Amino acid sequence: DYPAWFARAFTLHGPTAESLVSAGWSQAGRVRVTVHPRFAYEQLWDTARDTGLLLLIIYVAALLVLRLVLRGVLRPLAAVEKAAAAISARRFVTLRFRPKTRELARVVEAMNSLSLKVSEALAAETRRAERLQAAAYRDAVTGLPNALGFAARFEGLYEGEDEPFASVLALVDLVELAAINHELGAERCDALLRELL
Repeated sequence: DYPAWFARAFTLHGPTAESLVSAGWSQAGRVRVTVHPRFAYEQLWDTARDTGLLLLIIYVAALLVLRLVLRGVLRPLAAVEKAAAAISARRFVTLRFRPKTRELARVVEAMNSLSLKVSEALAAETRRAERLQAAAYRDAVTGLPNALGFAARFEGLYEGEDEPFASVLALVDLVELAAINHELGAERCDALLRELL
């Protein structure tokens, strides 16, 4: 009930015992008994097979538990990775879960803080850029396009047009504007300009 390779791999020598046979006070003979190791091999094979099977079951169960534990640990890391990719694509997300491990919880908090601060900074810079663009292309007093704004709008509307087009352009020239500004003051002159235009 055991394979031959198992017996070759683990050599066992059967024990030998001897006893004297006597008849009265005289020695009649000697009996020597050597045990064949077959029973030891059978028991050793059964034990090794059962132990190996049990260890295999424990190993597979440990792998499954390890996989579940790693999945639980790596899920927050995958969410942090997705959040970082979203931030780089200018989608500022906030991670709503809180991992149980202290280190991962700190990483999630840092990612949320980073997302919020980058979002606020980008919004502030966007507002600033819009203000600067408006200041560069519009007159501060009247709100009408200045020369740069007019040229940009004109080029944007009619760039690449091969066909003739009809349009009206009105130019208003206020004579002696500097004298009016000096006489009325800057605030009243600006109000006058807003009313006229």
